[in-house]
Amino acid sequence: MTSDKQCPWRKVVQPATDCTLARQLPSGGWAERDGEGPDAFTSTLCVMQLKGAKISGFAVKADGFRKALEFFDSLAVGEGEPGMLVRPRPGEKPTPLSMACGIEVRECLGFPPADAQRMRLAEALAPRAAECAADPWAACLGQVTMYLSGGDHWKNWSAALKPLILDGQSVSGVNYGMWPAASPEGRRLGLAGNTALRALTLDVYYRYTWLLGGPGWYPLYRE
Repeated sequence: MTSDKQCPWRKVVQPATDCTLARQLPSGGWAERDGEGPDAFTSTLCVMQLKGAKISGFAVKADGFRKALEFFDSLAVGEGEPGMLVRPRPGEKPTPLSMACGIEVRECLGFPPADAQRMRLAEALAPRAAECAADPWAACLGQVTMYLSGGDHWKNWSAALKPLILDGQSVSGVNYGMWPAASPEGRRLGLAGNTALRALTLDVYYRYTWLLGGPGWYPLYRE
């Protein structure tokens, strides 16, 4: 996302962006592996990548964002208020991670915090910080989305999650300063990956506003 046009890393961004768009499934979502169905988490990471490329001046077809929104709309369910809570995959029950994904995607696509679906998702996710703490991705995306939601949701979430994250950090031995994996996802990421996400989770308050918006932000889904 650097504004330096001579940065050597920029030459790989457009091919990577084109590759991600080419892997978008007809449903509008993305699958973690070839042959699998699309899921909310993989699709959220892809939308975040495309958003970062777009606001950095790379070519991203607006149709990719529209199709992604349609996919997330298809994942939304709710009792008495259809189209609200987001599921990980069709046929599954909503989880804290999938609800955080739903908020994150709508943020990336330009829906404001007052958007009805974002508000419902934030209301459902806010009291579940402790449940998210064990999963590094659920904690990180939950932290991001609660910060963006602001107000009491953010205050209550942050107060509950921060001590749980800090308690998991090693304070002695060869892993001093690191976060040993304490969940299946943490073990999949490994010591370095798990630690990186924990540090990013704690850093959200200071960095994420710029990273999300960056220079030239505008509602992508309205293109």
